[in-house]
Amino acid sequence: MLANTGFLNQMLVAGTAQTIDHFPEGTVVEVHAIRGDRQLCKRIESMGLIPGKQVKVLKNRGRGLLLKCENTRLALRLSPAFVLEAVLPDS
Repeated sequence: MLANTGFLNQMLVAGTAQTIDHFPEGTVVEVHAIRGDRQLCKRIESMGLIPGKQVKVLKNRGRGLLLKCENTRLALRLSPAFVLEAVLPDS
């Protein structure tokens, strides 16, 4: 976790897409894009992670994430074969 939140806030700008593992725990983000093979993308989308959907990062352990999407918690393991991009929603 980054201790300097001022630096973090400068790095994370609304509308700028980042991979979801760059966002700290407690951050609400909007899914921007899902990148990977078609079968994997469809599986992720079937869980409710679709572009435009807002999710909350509950835990961020580097490669492992716990996200809250509506009333569902989703545990994801990120890999080079799967990239989930997100943006800070416009306030």
